Amino acid sequence: MSKTTVLRFSLIAFLALPAQAAPRWLKRAAVAGACAASMLDFGSTVYAVSRGGIEGNPLLAGPHGPHYGRTIGLKVGLCAVQIVAEEFSHNKNADRALIGVAGAQIGVFGWVAHHNNGVNVKP
Repeated sequence: MSKTTVLRFSLIAFLALPAQAAPRWLKRAAVAGACAASMLDFGSTVYAVSRGGIEGNPLLAGPHGPHYGRTIGLKVGLCAVQIVAEEFSHNKNADRALIGVAGAQIGVFGWVAHHNNGVNVKP
C-alpha cells in the first residue's frame, strides 16, 4: 500500500469521527481547506488555459474561453454558503455532513488542480 493511499484512508477515518467529537475548530479547518482547494483549482485552471488548455466545465466556459468572473463568483459564493452553514449549524448530523462534504471537496479540487497543472499543450 502506497503512502498516499494510507494518507487518504487516514484522512477519511479522521473525518468520519462521531458527531460529538467534531469541535468547532475542525469544522472551520475543513471548510477553510475546501475553500483553499477550490481557489487552487481556479489558479490551476488559469495556468492550464494560459498553456493552451480549455475549460472542460460548460457552466464556466463559453465559446471564446473561460469566464473567470463567473468562476470566481461561483467559488466565492459556495465558500460563503459553507461558512454560513458551519457557523450557524447546531445540528450534530449537519456538522458531520459538513465535514464530510468539505473533505470530499478537498480531495476533488486537489485532484483537479493536480490534473490542470499537468496540462502541457504549448511546447
